[in-house]
Amino acid sequence: MKEIIISLGCAAISGIVAWIVAKQAAKAEIKKLQTIWAHEKETACDADFDKMVSAVSLYAKYPSPNDFHAATDAVAVYRAKATEEMAVEVDKLSELIERFKPNCDAILKQLNAVIECKRKANG
Repeated sequence: MKEIIISLGCAAISGIVAWIVAKQAAKAEIKKLQTIWAHEKETACDADFDKMVSAVSLYAKYPSPNDFHAATDAVAVYRAKATEEMAVEVDKLSELIERFKPNCDAILKQLNAVIECKRKANG
């Protein structure tokens, strides 16, 4: 009878230890995935920023209907992701991009302000 109680106790302890280890492993895996997702999100956002800078710069230097559409599309994509001070600066940039008779100097100046804002944010 004593052996049965000891066996049941050991089995219960083993089960509890296995449950605790599995729970800790799951928490560690979730944290790892969250870190990976945050990095992937940041990388995608950086790619959208780069695309926006390229498209707006090209449009400001050589305004054309195709470049206008590329610039407005790229700004719209990044604008939806921008936050805080960057959002304000990108909004200003968006307002400057016009189809007819764009003020290219103002666009480039605001684009530089957006780039500087990004540099400050990245520290």
